Amino acid sequence: MSSLLKFSLFCLLIVVIQACGTDPQPGLVVPATYDSTSFAINASAETALLDGLEGLIEALEEGRTGGVLLNEAEIFSKFDALSASIDPATRSAMRSSVQVAINASGGTYDWTKDASGNGKGGVYGAYLFTAEGLDATEFVEKQLFSTLLLYRMNGLVQGTITPATIDRLVAVVGAHPVFKNSDKADIHPDRFVAAYAARRDMNDGNGFYTKLAAALRKAQAAAKAGSSYSGDLNSAVKDFRVQWERALMATTVNYLFTVISKLSATTVDDATRASAIHSFGEAAGLLKGFSYIPDSQRIISKQDLNAILISIGLPADGPVSCWKFWQSPFLNLPTLLEAATSIASVYGFTPAEMESFKSNWVAVQNRK
Repeated sequence: MSSLLKFSLFCLLIVVIQACGTDPQPGLVVPATYDSTSFAINASAETALLDGLEGLIEALEEGRTGGVLLNEAEIFSKFDALSASIDPATRSAMRSSVQVAINASGGTYDWTKDASGNGKGGVYGAYLFTAEGLDATEFVEKQLFSTLLLYRMNGLVQGTITPATIDRLVAVVGAHPVFKNSDKADIHPDRFVAAYAARRDMNDGNGFYTKLAAALRKAQAAAKAGSSYSGDLNSAVKDFRVQWERALMATTVNYLFTVISKLSATTVDDATRASAIHSFGEAAGLLKGFSYIPDSQRIISKQDLNAILISIGLPADGPVSCWKFWQSPFLNLPTLLEAATSIASVYGFTPAEMESFKSNWVAVQNRK
């Protein structure tokens, strides 16, 4: 046997020995359930944050009764308790939105008039509206989904992510480790973002809530498994963030469809019209809230988002003109359908998904 052949066989033997001695990293094992052992302690700050937001919204909702003046000191006491957690770049705008809601209380909103004829706003039907016709309470709440909750979430995932961080993500989205997929559950009901993700989830294993829960279980498993699974952790956190935004944009579509459906009826009574205007305010608040998020932290581009805001009468700079949708629905409702179609294009929502967004699946399926 030649020396060259002997040397080649020796090298091959070394490679085989090394290969046999090197075990490939096992794949990440994701448990079927979330470990809630330390959840209450780890997520206490986020739980308190959502409790505070809930308290603020409940206080603002008292202004939906005709003739009731909101207590400005009480409202701002609740807002100020949250203020330090709100994106600093948006605190002034959020405070202004709260002030507008307070100012509107005690008045009456006339849907036949534009802002110039509605003073500071007021009650119409079962809701409190600004002079421009935005639901004063919902416009505050839905903007805070981004400027408070999403801002907190983005802050949590900067730097080192630990199992405790994942517990905090579960809480800030409004869920609990049992993942009820229902905002009507008697125990641990979903709140805020999680509640809307549940409503848009058909419970078929492919919905927003289901994917949010799966991403959080995977993230917890990866965070516990150590740095070798950082790729799994990063992908899970990214998917969690993506599903958060997609769920809220699907909900925006739901509200736009609701406005179209209610205002396109042959006869529209005051209760139905007020409900439609209320739904418009929810959609407007969600879209406006996302406009405050940096481009790098959302899917939709600034250009596309601004175009949608302009189309619904809520430009970033310029007068609000959303009352046109209930004053002249025949002429203007097609614009809302175009806005919904634009959202579908950005997020890749299929026609079947868009149709499903019209339903509150928690209610339809009576999920408790």
